Amino acid sequence: MVILMSCDEETELAPTDKYLKIYDDRSYNNTYKPISMIDTETGGTLVLTERSLQNSNFAGCSIIRIDSIGDITSTVEVPDNIVAPVGGLLQMGSSYFFIAMDENSLLTQLVPVNEDGSVGTPNVIGLRYPLAASVTSDGNLLVLSYDSDDRRSIISIIGSDGSVQRAQGYSVGAANDIEPIIFDHFTNPDARLTFFTGETDDGRFYFNGFYNFTLSLVFTNFGVEPTGVVQGQQTFTGIRSLLHLNTDQYTVMGYQFDRNFLLPQATIRSDEITSSVDLFLGATPEVRPGAPSKSIALRQPGGDLLVVTATETQNRQTILYFHDETGQLKGIELLGSLNPFTFGDLVATNDGGLKVMGTTFLASRFERVYLALIPASEINDIVQ
Repeated sequence: MVILMSCDEETELAPTDKYLKIYDDRSYNNTYKPISMIDTETGGTLVLTERSLQNSNFAGCSIIRIDSIGDITSTVEVPDNIVAPVGGLLQMGSSYFFIAMDENSLLTQLVPVNEDGSVGTPNVIGLRYPLAASVTSDGNLLVLSYDSDDRRSIISIIGSDGSVQRAQGYSVGAANDIEPIIFDHFTNPDARLTFFTGETDDGRFYFNGFYNFTLSLVFTNFGVEPTGVVQGQQTFTGIRSLLHLNTDQYTVMGYQFDRNFLLPQATIRSDEITSSVDLFLGATPEVRPGAPSKSIALRQPGGDLLVVTATETQNRQTILYFHDETGQLKGIELLGSLNPFTFGDLVATNDGGLKVMGTTFLASRFERVYLALIPASEINDIVQ
């Protein structure tokens, strides 16, 4: 992959300078879709992408390494039998991993990634259909998977060696065969569902997955029954992304059929059974139905905390919403104008800036990866 376009190709960039870079691939048939990135301790950025496979309906995996000024230093294609990356790039101590699936056995693969972008030998975990993953407060992995034999969503704590330390299953409904829906989620980009995992500040875990006939937000302490549930309506209403702020406060991107809604601050009790319908206070009309989203906390250089939510507009721009700690909207930023800019991932930089990654299209046909750096100084201008 090479840089096709940069915001400034005549001057040498510093790591804190604003840039927008689009990366071309000499093979027009190659398609990379970034789903996660993470800044390494040596100043580079690792990017996990999906890539198209010629002989499979599953998405393959690639790792792109980018240096501190946005130039690609390597692209590594993971073997074709490792497919369907989920949960993004994860850091455990000084090591990096991602979760994927073996195409033949459907078993979970814990794939190590080195800082130079090379990939190690996967550890096989005895869980089928991995759906989401995150890092726990004590440095393990929280993994959501689906057991098609017992028709249960499985939430597990996994060590860095791939060992299952704790696990608990929750029924999706005895007569509810969702395996075709899960399979479609992996093989049809237009049928993607919103699976994720996380942990509250009081040590309670949650996952967004199938439970009791519907895609729901489930809170658990690994007991036989969940401690709390925010029920969706089958796959038609629910929560698309979630950021835990404190105690019972969350930033929520939700959906009601083809309407999306953003709540910068919402109260969700982890010990109650409620419905996502109760969270709907009105649509955020500019957001595209089915668009991916992510919210992160961003500490500004002056100490103020912002919550930044990224998603896509109806016009296929990437849109960033900036809210303060009280939930007040402070500013909006758009990426993309003539060409569509899809959203892939959003991370905070160590100096209070943002990196945004996704895809754009060349000649309205060839999908290519972009990376935008928004420095702290520009964010300060946006929220003033």
